[in-house]
Order: sequence, then structure tokens, then C-alpha cells
Amino acid sequence: MNSEGVGEAAFIPGNPKAEDRLLPPEMDVDAELRKVVSLRACCTLRLFVPIRGRPAPQAKWSKGDGEPIERATIDSTSSYTSLVIENVNRFDSGKYNLTIENSSGSKTVTVQVRVLDTPSAPQNLKITSVTNEAVTLTWDPPMNDGGVKIKNYIVEKRESTRKAYATVKANCHNTSFTVDQLLEGCNYYFRVLAENEYGIGLPIETPESVKVSEKPQPPGKITLKDVTKNSVTLSWEKPEHDGGSRVGCYVVEIQPKGVDKWTQATIVKDTEATISGLNAGEEYMFRVAAKNEKGTSDPRQIGPTIAWTKDGAPLKFTTRVNIHNTTTHTTLSIKEAASDDIGMYTITATNSAGK
Repeated sequence: MNSEGVGEAAFIPGNPKAEDRLLPPEMDVDAELRKVVSLRACCTLRLFVPIRGRPAPQAKWSKGDGEPIERATIDSTSSYTSLVIENVNRFDSGKYNLTIENSSGSKTVTVQVRVLDTPSAPQNLKITSVTNEAVTLTWDPPMNDGGVKIKNYIVEKRESTRKAYATVKANCHNTSFTVDQLLEGCNYYFRVLAENEYGIGLPIETPESVKVSEKPQPPGKITLKDVTKNSVTLSWEKPEHDGGSRVGCYVVEIQPKGVDKWTQATIVKDTEATISGLNAGEEYMFRVAAKNEKGTSDPRQIGPTIAWTKDGAPLKFTTRVNIHNTTTHTTLSIKEAASDDIGMYTITATNSAGK
């Protein structure tokens, strides 16, 4: 059209279709969200991201490897999406994934969040050793350190008859500790807590109480009470120490002469046993071990026992002072003898017939 009028029309070829123009989804991620978002525990986490695209994209938030976010309040429109978590704690740390999608495509961004809090509980608390006065504990660091380095661990104990824990070690810098000076025969619970600059974290506790005991000492003197052509009756004294746990039974073993292997003859609860089914005229050796809930003692063998004393006191064995006993000899060896070795040495040999 001009001042003279309207000219001839030009026709558009084909049949145009009226529809919205498609735009792939886009998001405007703030520079602060591209860094690690750090905030203190009990604060509110707010993640706000403008979005665009045609048609309007759908927004989806997830955490870590796709797990849902349970405590979050999520608000999404055609122009933005936001995630809000109030009163955050250590478990709200991690990666937050935002995916926006429409028919033209999808886009994902990850925001790293660190909540500065006390640590979570240590992992895998184990008891590696128990004696009649000490227990050794080991553990792994917490899965979540609270966003800062673990300073130390706190080790606590509780007698099974009490409700309150007592601190044993307040500044343990290793992931293992031996709790000593425990009462023999008592049951204890133990727990460990990690500490960082924000405070003391959650505890991990032994699920069951631990009895402070160990395997017993060997039984005392063994006496041959009776012998027949096909049986032997033995008696013995209780161990000097039961290891802190009652001796439940005794294991009697037998070894025929000329045979290297010991075999179990019987298990009894009393300090006497009769072993039958023996061959007349054949020689046998016997030994007895005590057993409690922690294990089996070293065996005590029937026959002579040898004891060395110096000036009436038991001789102390060291790397310099050694004693070697066989069935026919006892030998005392002192390397680099000195004036401290002067004295009266006494050998005492004892068997079932006398001393």
C-alpha cells in the first residue's frame, strides 16, 4: 500500500500452522550456587533458580544419587523453582540435583551443600581384645564429619548395673583405645563419640555388654587316684585363677606312648574323671585343661613339674636368664653373668608321688 492505493497481493505458499515456538529449557544459576553452599546447623537452606523454556519446563529436585528429599518445601512456576529446608542438620549436607525438562530437551545442575554441625556417630565399633582387666575397642570415622575435620574421639564406659556413662578418655586421637583398670568379672557397655569444632556428635554403642574376663589358668596339680587294667581315675586342683569367668568344664586328653597326637578322652564339670577302655599293659599320658566362656586354658600334664627359685623368690625369666625343661633334664642358662646373679638357686621337682 502506498499513497496511490493497495497493490496486488502476493500469496504465501503452503499451509502455515499456528503453534507456540519451542525453546529448550534454560536456568540462571547464581554464582554462589556454583560454589559450595555452607551454612550452620539450625539455619534455613534456600536454593532459588530462575528457569525458562517453551513449553514451560517441569522442575524436579533430588539428592545424591536420585534419592527423594523428604523435609524440603519445593515451589516451582514457569519462571522459577525453589527448595527450602528449615532447621538444617548434618544429614542435610550433600549434592542437590535440579533437573528441568520440556518437550524440547532437559538440563541438570548440581548444588553442593555443606551443613556445619557436630559429627554423626562413628562406624563399626568392635571389641578386638578382652582380658580380665581391660577391653580394646576399634572403630571407623563417622560417615559425616559435620563439614569440618574431626578433632578427637571420646570413649565412655558403663557398668551394666548402672544407667549413666563415665568418660574414660576425652581426647583420643586414634580410632582404637584400650580401656583398662576394669573390675574383673563385671559386665560393661562402651560407646564412642566424635568431636569437631562445633561440638560432640552422636554416639555409637556396643549392642551387648562385655564381660571382663579371659581364659582361665591351667588346672592345678593332677593326682593319679586309681588305676585298673583298663581304666584310670584322675583328680586335679582348680586353677589358681578362673580368668574372671566361672570354669564351666574340664577337658581331659589322652596320648598313648609312642603316639604324637593328643585326643580328647572326656569332658567333665567336676575336678575328677575316670577314663575307661584302656588296653592292659599299655602306657598313657594324660593332660587336663580348664574351660570358661572366654576360652580354654593351656593344659596341665600329669608328671613332674619344675620350679626354680633364687634366694627363696621365683626366678625371673628375661632375655638373659632362660630355663629349658625336658622329661629328663632341667637347664638354667644365664648369659653374661654379673654380681646380681649371685645367690642361692633352688630346684623343686613335683609329681603325683611327692616333691
